[in-house]
Amino acid sequence: MRQVGVYVGGLCVSLVLLCAGPSLGQTISNVDGQVAHGNTVTIAGLNFGTRTIDTNLIFDTMETGSFSPRWSNTGSPGALSINTDNQRSSRSNYNSVTNFVGNQYVEHASFTGGSPSPSWYCQYWFKLGNDWTWQTAGNLANVKIFRLWSTGDTPENVSTATIGWEDRVYMSPGIAEQNGIFFFEEDFKEKWTIGSWHLFQWEFKDNSALGVADGVYRWWVDGRLAFETTQLLTRSAYSPYKRPYGVGWFNSWGDNGTDDNHFYMDDVYIDNSWGRVELGNAATYSNCTHREIQPPVSWSATQVRVTLNQGSFEAGDAAYLFVVSPSGQRSPGFPVTIGGTVVAGPPGQPGQPQF
Repeated sequence: MRQVGVYVGGLCVSLVLLCAGPSLGQTISNVDGQVAHGNTVTIAGLNFGTRTIDTNLIFDTMETGSFSPRWSNTGSPGALSINTDNQRSSRSNYNSVTNFVGNQYVEHASFTGGSPSPSWYCQYWFKLGNDWTWQTAGNLANVKIFRLWSTGDTPENVSTATIGWEDRVYMSPGIAEQNGIFFFEEDFKEKWTIGSWHLFQWEFKDNSALGVADGVYRWWVDGRLAFETTQLLTRSAYSPYKRPYGVGWFNSWGDNGTDDNHFYMDDVYIDNSWGRVELGNAATYSNCTHREIQPPVSWSATQVRVTLNQGSFEAGDAAYLFVVSPSGQRSPGFPVTIGGTVVAGPPGQPGQPQF
């Protein structure tokens, strides 16, 4: 259970929020294939849910030496360029980089993709260079790290940004009628350590009807649930659903300084379904401090095929596979060894059937 402070129209209140947990009966019974980078692995089990896999799913590892052509031309990749140092893993040859310096206007280090949809799952890895300096005013004081907006001209958007002068993060639905701002992630400057790679993950859902405050927003930082609400008002007067407008960092106050501030991004993933597969370093999803997304090839209620993304796991590492259903329910972790071949489920309890 998680408690957060909420600022709404001048009144600060507390909300107690329940985290979505594992679904009863949703299990992985069998994993077939070698759990090594680039291999196709088949996961069998129960109650995975159903979903389609279409062009809204983009997983850009930049390992072609260029950006995915399916990113929108609007605002992305912007100031980002392909980079060959500061790699996240021993298998990586490319990432992306920008330097937030010397630009008196806004700077984009982000991606835009997908067509409007009620639900989204997005994630990216990032690293702050050793020359990075947070500010309390002007440059790097108000950095938007995730933003959803429709493709039209509606003013309603959802934005998450740093407040450098207070060392915390806020999320605003961007709706004047609601006038709501959620504050969370205290001391982010210390938590997002300079010189190390970190993972941001989001689940988002627009509210079901105009004026109905049942939108969903969850944000994880390195596996830690930093914020959750299931009572968000994302559509008040305008009906269009949103799409990821800014997946990455947008220096919204610009920079007229001369100091270098290098920012790196890698393995950017967006999908208009919460249904996904992840590798984690703990048997329970919420206990994982290291997760790697596994892009799906096919999906049914009893079988999912993925292209194995080893990420920064190394051969011989113990890990766990998780299937997250389209409703956001998570299976228990299924133990695997990176580089090993799995053709059966784990040993069952004595006298108990295994399925």
